[in-house]
Amino acid sequence: ALQKSRVYDSVSMSISSMSRGLIFCRIAIVYLIANLITANEKNCKTQEEHLGPILNGRTAVDFFYFKNDTKETIQLTWAGDAMGIIILVTMTEGDFGLGQPSDIYRSIDNGKSFQKITQNLGEKIYIKRENGLQTRKTLQKSRKIYVICQDEANKNASIMFSTSDAGESWEKANVDFILSGKLKFSARDPDSDNILTLEKRTQTLYVSKDGGKNWRLALHDVHDFTWSGFSVDDPETIYALHGKTAAKSKNDKELLTLSKSANCGWSWEPILTKVRKMWVPEIMQNDEFTPWGQEGQQKLGRFLYVMHYNEDESKVQLSVSDDGGLSFKRVHLPTVAPERFFNVLEVDEDFVFLHVDEPDDTGYGTLYVSDSTGTVFSESLRRHLYPNHSPVTDFFRVASMRGTFLATQLNPDSTLRTVITHDRGATWKPLPIPEGMEQQCGGGGNQSDTGSAFDLAGEDANSQRFRSPNSPLSLSSPPDASSAQNISIVKDTSPGYKKVCGLQISNQFSMRSRVVASPPLAIPTARGLILAHGHVSTHLKNTPADGYVSSDGGYHWRKAFDGPHHYQIANRGGLIVAVPADTLWVDVLRFSTDEGRCWHTIPLTYSRVKTTSPTLTTDAATLVSQSEAKQRENNTSNGFAEIRTPTPTRVPSESDETVVFTGLVTEPGGQAMTVAVYGYGTVSQRWRVAVVDFSTNGVISRNCTAADYEVWTPHEDPAKEDASDNGCLLGMKEFFYRLKEDSLCFTDANFHSLISSETCECTEADYECEYGYWRQMGSTECVPNPHAPDLDVCELTEDDRGRLHELGYRRIPGNRCTGGWEPPRRNQTITRKLVNCPSKLDGYLSMGAKIAGVFIALALAVLFFVLFLWCRSRESYTRRHIGICPFDCKRLLRWPRKANVFHHITNGDMLANEGIATISFSRPNTASFVAAGSTLTDTSVKAALRPRTSPGMMNSMLQQISTRSKRKEEDKLGLLVEENTIGMLTPPDEN
Repeated sequence: ALQKSRVYDSVSMSISSMSRGLIFCRIAIVYLIANLITANEKNCKTQEEHLGPILNGRTAVDFFYFKNDTKETIQLTWAGDAMGIIILVTMTEGDFGLGQPSDIYRSIDNGKSFQKITQNLGEKIYIKRENGLQTRKTLQKSRKIYVICQDEANKNASIMFSTSDAGESWEKANVDFILSGKLKFSARDPDSDNILTLEKRTQTLYVSKDGGKNWRLALHDVHDFTWSGFSVDDPETIYALHGKTAAKSKNDKELLTLSKSANCGWSWEPILTKVRKMWVPEIMQNDEFTPWGQEGQQKLGRFLYVMHYNEDESKVQLSVSDDGGLSFKRVHLPTVAPERFFNVLEVDEDFVFLHVDEPDDTGYGTLYVSDSTGTVFSESLRRHLYPNHSPVTDFFRVASMRGTFLATQLNPDSTLRTVITHDRGATWKPLPIPEGMEQQCGGGGNQSDTGSAFDLAGEDANSQRFRSPNSPLSLSSPPDASSAQNISIVKDTSPGYKKVCGLQISNQFSMRSRVVASPPLAIPTARGLILAHGHVSTHLKNTPADGYVSSDGGYHWRKAFDGPHHYQIANRGGLIVAVPADTLWVDVLRFSTDEGRCWHTIPLTYSRVKTTSPTLTTDAATLVSQSEAKQRENNTSNGFAEIRTPTPTRVPSESDETVVFTGLVTEPGGQAMTVAVYGYGTVSQRWRVAVVDFSTNGVISRNCTAADYEVWTPHEDPAKEDASDNGCLLGMKEFFYRLKEDSLCFTDANFHSLISSETCECTEADYECEYGYWRQMGSTECVPNPHAPDLDVCELTEDDRGRLHELGYRRIPGNRCTGGWEPPRRNQTITRKLVNCPSKLDGYLSMGAKIAGVFIALALAVLFFVLFLWCRSRESYTRRHIGICPFDCKRLLRWPRKANVFHHITNGDMLANEGIATISFSRPNTASFVAAGSTLTDTSVKAALRPRTSPGMMNSMLQQISTRSKRKEEDKLGLLVEENTIGMLTPPDEN
């Protein structure tokens, strides 16, 4: 008892010590957070004191009103990088006609003022809303701009205007077909004048080699097309998926043909049939992670993926080509039946992400990632959300951080959560709790790299739940008994799985379900910076989201602002701008110069601004006007929002009316210093723009110097400063320059951020699971997947076979690590499977046998030809000496006595007694007979042959001689019968 008492006392003391330690840790964390908040408040106050006089003045914003222009749609684009020149068009299309004439405007000061240049085109124009303004970026960082118009005189034709000098002059081209699609420019050569476009009504592909001045038909019945992005192809190579829609498979699906043209559409070569869809990599200007001084190089792809039917059309399979379509290899993936949805989400230079849906149209499935060959896929993420009846996905590539992706995963109770990967899908984990928001998860439970493992008690009425796609796509509160059958419940297949509290990001699925938010934003020129909306919880919610910022690629987050906003990134991440999106009276622009830690406000106008709907910023941004909610009509075409407005009315003062917010626009690329907010007056029906130029309004007044930058290493953890692999990702440690938090300056347009890079030793994190293996959430160990079908190792390349010796692991594509950790080598199973596979030597022998067979066939052909000539020569001899070539010339020559007998009984003189003459020998084994003076009959022939011929021989001869009169006949005279009879005949007299 005494010993037990001492043990209990010892345990109590240990527990008490642990409790005190936890308390001290919590106090330390609270103290650090308080210090950080205090320091941040001091920094924000210092910034406010400096910027206050500037922001309160009237010089911070420039306004421009489009007078006498009430057209309902605006599209705009920049004429080049950092040029400050904008081309803007206003248009109105009628429901059944041309509508009002369109106008073109030009600005040379980033939109502070515009000049109408419609008259420079020399005629009235009617710009097409769906594709009226398009641009092509050149190597000189300028843009060639195309304006596509309807032809007023011919509804089956179009007119295209183009400019190469930022709108100072325009060229006109008459197009004899309807330009209804987007222009696709040569992907490999930005300065090329080659253009492709599809006439949607007739599905006809056209090509131009002179920048759109002249067009020619390239191919009919085209469903999809693209310029080649493969280094193995000529820059003028085109891929097209085409075929008559009447061609159907057994499953009533369209069967198309994939063809390739290497000469800009003049000729086509089919490379695969029974195709349903193709995926090609998107060529990107590689502004992200290139060696020092190499920014701007193209990033070409390798893989061409094709979904097609097998030979008997019983299964849909996925194949890949890495040689420009010369050969296709079957993708090793669980069999995809026609009713199962799958889609290629990301095609990169050396790896691919692929989603395969679960059976029965569930809308969720498994996310797979390929090896470096693009043929062998392994599981990356289970229960991955992808509604197949809705063209949206939350799969998001973080362009500011190499190897980083966001995705949405289903919880076991059908709620949704956000997960992130920093190693191209090898491992996924939930997002952590943002700084200082531990109370949102129950007071700051256990927090780690994977967030806080805190389970919310009870159900949340604002939870986002995923309904089965068989019912309308929606979000719902927890189901009751009557609606439970409509919920697609996901069974938990991960041992030890538990819900984790952290940041849940609202993306496309939430926005489509009417959650007020903007999608995540990350650009290559702002290293590590991510803007997103979300909630701190164990799952997504359907309430308006708050704004959050990450400066290190998603490892850590902090709250930026309350409520949803429309935001943009400028000055290479040194400037973030936003306007509220959840209020009806927006009159301010908010901005931050320290990655979202401190925010400042600029008044946009002294009148009220009404917010309705955002517009995404692209190379050709579309802005739309809108009347009161009861009178508006929204339509969407090709991704452009269209809003009709009522008849305009007069207003005494433009500055006093309510303005409808329509778009927050910055120049693409994230390097500009100018931000424009567009709006539409509800009374005057006129467009207006408020421009904030941070380089001229005094907010930012100097260029950056070396002292304004800090060296930043992605994926570096301050808590592991002494670890050799700290900051290593995919075998590389990279060092970048980026602006310090307190630097208030603007970066140069030619600034290069990458300093240097070095390789790292391999660790277990540099490997992902091989085909048939998978990782549990939060673990790096690859364990067998019992549901994966066996892999046919004989179909793999020799390199892949050798790699499979590392059972369960493979190096992540693109990983450059050297030495270090190696996977366990257990090759007994693989070795046994390889026994029955043909070796490389067998392949060589097989190839040699094929070559030898070809030579033997040629030799036999020559031999038979020589024998044929020899027979013809012997036949000629027989004709001269025997008088006829019988069926078997060799037998006659072998037995001269038989030949003499046959020659005697078919002697021309003998037959001539009855008026029969031998005319000619048209083939080696035939002779032609014709009646010389009278009709040839059986009686006459018998009379001629009877004196010297036996009855059997005579009948045989009669069977082979046609007696139809007045006609040339060819009769085989073969010595196939009566050989004995012929042999007993008396030979003719030698004299």
